[in-house]
Amino acid sequence: MDRSIFYDKKEILNKSNGYFIYIIFIIIFSPIFLSLDFSNGFKFDAWVGNLYFRPSIPISLILLCLISILYLKQLLKNKKLLILFGLIGLYTLLNLYNGTTRAVIVGFGMFIPVISFYIFKNLLNTLKNVYKVMYLALFSVIIIKFIFDIYHLYISLKPAIVPTISSILDSFIEYKFNTQHYVFRSIMIYNYLDYFPFIYYLAVILSINNIKNKIMESYSLFLLIISILAVAATGSRLFSYGIVLIPILYIFYKTTKFKLETYFYLFMLISISVSLAIGLVDFNFNDSSLATRNILAYKYFNDLSFLNVILPFMSQHRMETVGSFHNELLEIFSFFGLTIIYYYYLIMKIYSGVNEEYKLISYFLMFIIIVGALIQINISNPYVGIMLGMILAVLTLESKNERIVNAKI
Repeated sequence: MDRSIFYDKKEILNKSNGYFIYIIFIIIFSPIFLSLDFSNGFKFDAWVGNLYFRPSIPISLILLCLISILYLKQLLKNKKLLILFGLIGLYTLLNLYNGTTRAVIVGFGMFIPVISFYIFKNLLNTLKNVYKVMYLALFSVIIIKFIFDIYHLYISLKPAIVPTISSILDSFIEYKFNTQHYVFRSIMIYNYLDYFPFIYYLAVILSINNIKNKIMESYSLFLLIISILAVAATGSRLFSYGIVLIPILYIFYKTTKFKLETYFYLFMLISISVSLAIGLVDFNFNDSSLATRNILAYKYFNDLSFLNVILPFMSQHRMETVGSFHNELLEIFSFFGLTIIYYYYLIMKIYSGVNEEYKLISYFLMFIIIVGALIQINISNPYVGIMLGMILAVLTLESKNERIVNAKI
């Protein structure tokens, strides 16, 4: 009897797992944010111009919490996580005793990429071709958004009697093929201006890696073009400039050929040096955004004492500043002091643990996250942090034997 007409049990299991993981990746990448408004219930349309009393959280965070329950036993056996939990927990209690409640949010955010990494490392451990599944999920989310963005831009022209080709093109150019909606107009992207553009930067570096290694070339070239078109509309200078700098970073990478640990320490040195510079000197930036960051850092260092190095949250400026310092290094240090050394040591180990064929991707990721820490909170932002941990887990697990070379889909 011809066995080809029957499915092998293992094949069915692999296919089922593949679809299941694909759906999980879709949820992680999807920019859908849930807000709880006590007067109107659950809402999905919170953004910079429409805020609710409670903060919005990405649906990926809910998913991560549910998966964490399944892998709680493994997490509790992880000594690195337990040490980090102890340090952050201790400082969080000291912060609360001192009246600085924001430490709870920052501390929780610090855990997200680390926990995401270990959870997905366990979840994906027995599966093959995970990189391909992840990339296809990213491709799906961005293309779906792009198609619906064109639709939303088109119907916005319908009040006109007869929209001309010229008026349609003018609208597309004005909005740069991107809107703050995700699929439906009732779903707004909460962090459209800040953290959402990370998805386009990620698509660009993964697509470049695929084209370089002749993997899914047609898909990768198409997604590369779409992502470059779309990222400019978000207004994110960090991720837009990050994409522009990719050729320069690549030349530096190929010229120096350092270990990933060396690049990590180099980028960290840049961020620390700049943070110290703007903290010790009032540069009076003309740009209002940069000026705000300069003032926050300058006031913090102006108020810093030897005691504050050990207990930085006791700084008067830290206690008076309700919101973020908009500098992730200062934000973490201002609440958790020298714990930051151990924390970034763990992050460095995660970055440098990827397989050889994915070193370039890790290099690009550590640049945008570590240097980007100068102007915004990236690694501990839930939407970015979950994606980052998941991606690095995939790059760590995927071996050369499992990598699809010259794959055609």
